[in-house]
Amino acid sequence: PIYINMYIYIIFSVLFARGLLARLSPQVGHGVVPVLLRLVEVHEASSADAVAACFFALRAVAVNDDAVQQICAGGGLASAERNLTLNAGSAPVCRQASALLRNLSGNDGVKTSLCTDANLQLLNAAVAAHPTDPQVAEHVISTYAAMALRVPANCDRILRHGGHVVITKSLRRFPTVVPLQRQACLAVRNLVGRCPHLVEPLLEDGMEGLLRHAGTLTGSGCVEAAYAALRDLGLEVELLTVDAATGVVRKGVEQFGEAKSSFRAVWDDDPLKDAQRTAAMSAAAKSPAELGYKM
Repeated sequence: PIYINMYIYIIFSVLFARGLLARLSPQVGHGVVPVLLRLVEVHEASSADAVAACFFALRAVAVNDDAVQQICAGGGLASAERNLTLNAGSAPVCRQASALLRNLSGNDGVKTSLCTDANLQLLNAAVAAHPTDPQVAEHVISTYAAMALRVPANCDRILRHGGHVVITKSLRRFPTVVPLQRQACLAVRNLVGRCPHLVEPLLEDGMEGLLRHAGTLTGSGCVEAAYAALRDLGLEVELLTVDAATGVVRKGVEQFGEAKSSFRAVWDDDPLKDAQRTAAMSAAAKSPAELGYKM
């Protein structure tokens, strides 16, 4: 199992880093997916690390609808669900299984079959079992966001099983983890997008303050996601832009033409040289008459 774990991680990490997985042909996918699922089945009772490595690889393969359908048809969805129970105490398994479900739920057909009472209980239990692991929480919340998108019935079911409580607890527990904070904002947006009746329960337990905090975190679009979530909840919110050079805070986002452009047609590190060059060109310029042309 240790060699399986090592080889799977190395091979798929390299492929993922080089962007090659997105270009895998369906034929290659048909060959890889059954092998990985078989390895999960063989090792799920003996090596949690090998199972986690296989789920990592399956998640890396699940980059398009064709691959997602192959994984689901081969039993990948059921395998992830099963191992969230069999290996509930393993943080790596819960992390990678929930990450696989996150990718699979991006498919509109899969998200409906995935959003069941039993699966929501498994996802919530994974977060509860590993309260110090921000990646488990992030993957679970992102799965909520995908399942909730454009499916009101799923939104109601997620809240009925306390998904909003998982979101608020995770926002508090990991206040500086930007990817998690952003996914939580997206989940809130998707939950209320077509379900205005969910605004009130979502605002319980200090959600507004948590989202406003998320809006102070820079990087990975967290500010914009928090702004949109607060707006969709019907709260007053204003997007501010901080000039990195001067520290000046201004309302809204700078639009092209609002500020004087620093673009120079001829690049030079020294602006003074630009001015000297312009003056020299002006002094050298002559009219056609000055150059001897008869007008």
